Amino acid sequence: KRAIQKGRLANEMSQKELARRLNLRPTIIRDYELGKAIPSGKILSRMGRLLNIRLTGKNIGKPFKIDNKT
Repeated sequence: KRAIQKGRLANEMSQKELARRLNLRPTIIRDYELGKAIPSGKILSRMGRLLNIRLTGKNIGKPFKIDNKT
């Protein structure tokens, strides 16, 4: 739950903006951040990609590594 909030704030995004981008209600984002609701794996995946952080597995809260190999 803290990883979602940290990721959102690091991206200078409000709960309302994150909800809009995920097609959810802002109250749902609030509930996720407060631990009152648990997002599905699908929502966690979409949220993680949007915020560029891992929200599942061992490295929760860590940024995705950007591979610049060409």
